[in-house]
Amino acid sequence: MRDLLLGVAVAACALGAGPAGARGARFARIAASVAAFASDGTRYVAWQTTSHGPIVVFDTLNGKRRTVVDGCRLRLQYRTEREYDLTESTGLFLVKCPHEELLDVRTGALRQLPAIAGAEEASEGGGASGPALGWEVVGRRYVLGGAPEGMCHQSSTERRRQLNCVALYDLASEKVSYRPQSQWPNIDQAGAPPLCPRLRAKLLKLIEETEEPEAAYGFSDQRIARPAGKAGNVELSHCDRPATVIAATGGRYRAEGSEPLSPEQDLDPRGAFLTWDTAIGGEEFGVGAGSINHGRLWSYNLGSGQLVSWALPRQTFSNPGLRVGVTGILGYSSHTNYMVIWIAVRSLHVDTLGYSTEASSVYVARI
Repeated sequence: MRDLLLGVAVAACALGAGPAGARGARFARIAASVAAFASDGTRYVAWQTTSHGPIVVFDTLNGKRRTVVDGCRLRLQYRTEREYDLTESTGLFLVKCPHEELLDVRTGALRQLPAIAGAEEASEGGGASGPALGWEVVGRRYVLGGAPEGMCHQSSTERRRQLNCVALYDLASEKVSYRPQSQWPNIDQAGAPPLCPRLRAKLLKLIEETEEPEAAYGFSDQRIARPAGKAGNVELSHCDRPATVIAATGGRYRAEGSEPLSPEQDLDPRGAFLTWDTAIGGEEFGVGAGSINHGRLWSYNLGSGQLVSWALPRQTFSNPGLRVGVTGILGYSSHTNYMVIWIAVRSLHVDTLGYSTEASSVYVARI
């Protein structure tokens, strides 16, 4: 794959910084049509062209790709399936084949995950909020999931609200443990200690109040990112210091394309960067959520504070009920430590629940 080099980058945007930022290079398409996509947040991305077809792995460090396994399905593959946290584990992906397993794309090895006690029986009546029943998130040291209430020691408030418990699978010892949501763990550290009180309280409140976590905030590695103040601003909360407010120009746009509309989408603070975009997703198409004529992807370097943005590529996608395709910007963003990624809608599906993404194209640009 040809190199996708950034132009000269200009340092910008620390705490309270202005809207100026470097402009990134153009995107290049690396996959024309995929049915499933996932990123580990650090180096690797994976996709399938059909729901149970071969899993293709793309190394964003060196641009190499290969096929690793057939007959499995990528889990957490589109942003509508993302729950409360983001994968940040080099080369590890949740798959179902047909049992829940962990795929190491570096070696192609599969590891079957143990069943969460009571999860299958309780799947029709989960808790009011918290992780969905089953394994959901891969960290550097643990896999996190949801377990039925009663599997952990809960407070009277948690029992009254019938909240799910948190299940933890230790990647080193292969043991499963359970804890209440009030002790939400850091799955990237040994022992999975609870998050610091400041972030734990904020995260649990966001989980409880937010119906669409993939659009409203992003959480990973003791950082929470969410829209702040006027359109374009993003607040990044930490354990050990005051929140950082990142100022970027423009937010999402209303259907008429004039007035900025918050919140920013797909906030993703994994690895060395925080990224987000100002476009709408496939499930928002046709409901007045925003315009498909505008959209940028932003990257904020968590170490240097450098802010870079890219114009998102326009793509023609099929729309059920129309004989001709529609051209615009529709999809969601992701990243690794080496590339920003745009997963652009290629075709939509519509039913009584509304629109959903049927197939996408994958575009990348070097950070």
